[in-house]
Amino acid sequence: MWADDLMLHARADDVSLQARGLVRQVNRLVEKLEAYRAAPSQEAVAPMAQCIEMVQAERRAIREAVRRARALIPHHEIAATRVAHQSWPTFADPPKGACYILDLLLPRDEQRAVPGDLVEEFEEKLAEYGPIGARIWFWREAIEAIVRRNPVFRWLLVYGLGRLADWIFGKINS
Repeated sequence: MWADDLMLHARADDVSLQARGLVRQVNRLVEKLEAYRAAPSQEAVAPMAQCIEMVQAERRAIREAVRRARALIPHHEIAATRVAHQSWPTFADPPKGACYILDLLLPRDEQRAVPGDLVEEFEEKLAEYGPIGARIWFWREAIEAIVRRNPVFRWLLVYGLGRLADWIFGKINS
């Protein structure tokens, strides 16, 4: 069974290499077309038409290579690959790191409610601020929620601010 899989992947790799070669040929033909277009003349019309025909032939060859590659791969593997690609995180998703830190540092009774609320608000902020701005907003809100709701962080914040105020007044008075 594994020998069949190995042969299948080797054949798919061959088709992939052939498709890459075809893409390089198309790119070279497009460069020629751009050169002909930069210096238009009657003599350039025939080579341009030939280049266009060659590009169209190469596109058909690429389509054929893709069709052959798809025929080599079982349909359930193609579907699994599509699902895997769709599950990749995007900038339109809440940051996984911030969600993990929320789960790690929030009290147990708030571990579901707070991240759920933030995710709902994130979807609204996505339309308002865009993907990057919404992710930054999510991180800021996650850190603020941890500082406000985690008793250890709240104690450190209050104690730290008290110590900072003592230090500042000590420097002012001396």
